[in-house]
Order: sequence, then structure tokens, then C-alpha cells
Amino acid sequence: MTLPETLAALVAFGVVVLSVVTVHLERVRAAPGIAMREEAQRLAHELAAKIRDTRALGVHYEDAVGIVCNREAKPKNSQAAANNEVACWQSRVSERLPNGEGAIASDAYSIPPAYVVTVSWSQPGARGASYLLRVNKVDKESSAATAK
Repeated sequence: MTLPETLAALVAFGVVVLSVVTVHLERVRAAPGIAMREEAQRLAHELAAKIRDTRALGVHYEDAVGIVCNREAKPKNSQAAANNEVACWQSRVSERLPNGEGAIASDAYSIPPAYVVTVSWSQPGARGASYLLRVNKVDKESSAATAK
């Protein structure tokens, strides 16, 4: 090989190595954000499963304002159990994500009844992020109302 061919091969090799290193560094830098998003998804789906599994009539899920999580509680009724569950869920969100906040809102205009579960957090070195999940809950009340 001649000197120009050798230099061209070295430049091409250098570009390939630089590209691989750049992709690797981007993946390493993005990994914490991806892990936080996956945790937010897990937390939202955890609450969604509890909402769907609730079979008691008249139980409504809503933000647990003024309710403190009590993991040892033995609630007197289904609504008190749902309120405690939401308070404990919101506590887990704040523990597992930086500046984490969990919220749940009822969508009164949808049929069947639905909730919107939101998990928000702060990405390190970036702006805030959120994960939203819409949860449909079909219970005996809404089934009976639809059948009429």
C-alpha cells in the first residue's frame, strides 16, 4: 500500500471508531431517563390494575388530598381502602422518582367511566417529564346504566 491509501484507511477507521463511541456515550447518557420513564410506566400500570380489579360498587378513585398512607390500615369500607391505596401509591411515586408526583383524575364525560393516571418527575439535567395512562373501569353500576 502507498502512503495516501494508508492515511485514507486510518481516517475511515477513525470515523468509524468515533461514531461507535458517540453512540455509546449517548446511550449511557440517556439510560437514567429511560429507567425513570420505565419506573413511571410501572407505577401508572400498578394503579391502573388496582382500579380495574376493584369490584365494589360506588368506589371512586381520586387524588388522596389530606390522606396519609397507612400500609397497616384495615379500612372500614371499600372507599376508605381505595383512598388509602391511592395515598400509598402517591407515596411510592414520590419515593421512586426525583420530584415524583402521582395524580389521578376522573373523566366524567367518557362512557364507560375512565380515569387518567399521571406520573410526573424531573429528569436530571433536563426539564420535567410525565407519563399519562387512561384507564377504563367498567363496573356493575355503569353496566346497569348502559343496559337501561
